Amino acid sequence: MILKKSMSYTTQTRINHSSHEITVFTIPSAKAVDWQNPSELFKSALKCYTSSIFKKTYYVIGHMSVMITSPILDATVYAGMTGASRKEKVQRVLINKLGLGIFGTTLKGKMESVSRMKKSVSFYAGRGKSAYIRFRVNEEAIRRVMQFITYFQEKNEFGYAPCNMYNGALNPCHHYEGAACSSFIIALMDVAGILPKFAPQKWAVNLNIPMHLIGGKLNDNKRISLRSIVKTKEWHDGAGIEGVDYAHLELYDPTLIYDWIQQQRAEEKNTGFIKDSNGIFKGVYADKSTVIFNEDEGILRERPSKTFFVSKFLEENANL
Repeated sequence: MILKKSMSYTTQTRINHSSHEITVFTIPSAKAVDWQNPSELFKSALKCYTSSIFKKTYYVIGHMSVMITSPILDATVYAGMTGASRKEKVQRVLINKLGLGIFGTTLKGKMESVSRMKKSVSFYAGRGKSAYIRFRVNEEAIRRVMQFITYFQEKNEFGYAPCNMYNGALNPCHHYEGAACSSFIIALMDVAGILPKFAPQKWAVNLNIPMHLIGGKLNDNKRISLRSIVKTKEWHDGAGIEGVDYAHLELYDPTLIYDWIQQQRAEEKNTGFIKDSNGIFKGVYADKSTVIFNEDEGILRERPSKTFFVSKFLEENANL
C-alpha cells in the first residue's frame, strides 16, 4: 500500500487501470506574459490581473497539475500545488514593495484540493485553454512519483512541509526546497524520468534580475517602487556578483509549455510526441515505459550550486 488516505491528493473512487500513466495538465496565463525585460514583464502581468477582475478565472498567471493512474494505486491520484492566498502575491508587490523579489520570496503554499483541480481543468478545457501531456510509464516511475508526493507533503526535521513553502525560485528535487505550481510538476516529471532534455531551453525562462529591483528581507528591507520596475528596460547581463549585482532565476512558465503542446499538435514532427485527445481535452502522448532508473538513485539529490534566492530560502527556513 503506497497511498496515505489522509492526504489530499487521492479520490475515493476505486479504479482498475491496466497501464501506468502520468498526465500533466497546463493552463496558460490570462494574457500573454512578456519576459523580454522588467518593464514589459510588469506591464504584461498587470494586464493579466486587470483582465481577470470581472471574470471567473482560477489562475491568472497560469497553472500546472497532474493526474496519475496505475493498477498499483487504489485510486486515481491528482496532485497540484498553489499559493494559499490569491491576494498575497499582489499585496507583496503593491503594499510591501518587494518588486521582482517576489520571485524569490516564500509565500504560504498548499496542496490543491482534488475537487478544485478537476473542476478547473475541465473549465479551462471547455474554453480551449488547457492542454496536456500524457505519458505511459512503468511501475517504478509510479512508485517514485508517489514517494515524491508523500515527501512533499510531510514535515521535515526543520518543522515544515515543502508544500507549504510557495517559492518560484526553488526546485523540490533538491533537499528541503519548496516550489511553485510549475516547479512542483516539473520536479515530479524529473523524478518519473519523463522530463524532456529540452525542457530548460523551451519551457523555462532564465533571467538575471537587477538587485535594485529586489526588495524586502532579500535585500536589506528595501522598498521597490513600481516606477523603478517600469523604467528598467533590460535584465542584468550577468557580469558581476550574484547577490550583489543581480539574482539569477530559472522559472518554468505554464504558458510556454501550453504553446509547445499546441505546436506539437499542429506540426506533428518526429519528436516522440503524437497528437492525443479525449473529448474536450487536447494534448500529446509519449511512451516512456522503457525508462530505466538507477537503483542507487533516490528521488532527491543535492543541489550542485545554490542561487542567491535558494541560499536565502535555506538560511531562513533550514539554517543550512
